[in-house]
Amino acid sequence: MKTYAGNLYLELPGTWDDDSTFLYRNPAADLEIRVERFPVGATAQPDSLLDKIEERLKLLGPLKQSTRGKADVVGRERRTLSVTCKREEDKETSVMEVLVFKTSDTTAVSITALASIKQQSALASAWQQVLAKTRIVEVQ
Repeated sequence: MKTYAGNLYLELPGTWDDDSTFLYRNPAADLEIRVERFPVGATAQPDSLLDKIEERLKLLGPLKQSTRGKADVVGRERRTLSVTCKREEDKETSVMEVLVFKTSDTTAVSITALASIKQQSALASAWQQVLAKTRIVEVQ
């Protein structure tokens, strides 16, 4: 398998799944955006993928608020999830925004933005830009 990780080119021997994860941080606003690619079955739908992500988020602690939505990326169905979460040992509530969609019949992407409740307005602004500008491009 030939692949890129940032500006690093890799040739991996044998057969591999591309479960790429990219992490972006905005230190000025203490925001984090994580992009994950993962293989899925041809019949997988964004709703069922979001169910799995929401269950995984519950491991972080009780979800105080959980709101789902729908959107569109270049004609592809996508689902969104807005969550707030606070464990007993946490000083602050965390705010998370999730976007999930399929980029092909066998690949899905989730984009998760995370911030503390104090940074909620900065996160909301960044998230709206992510939703407006996310698109699928052909990589050569």
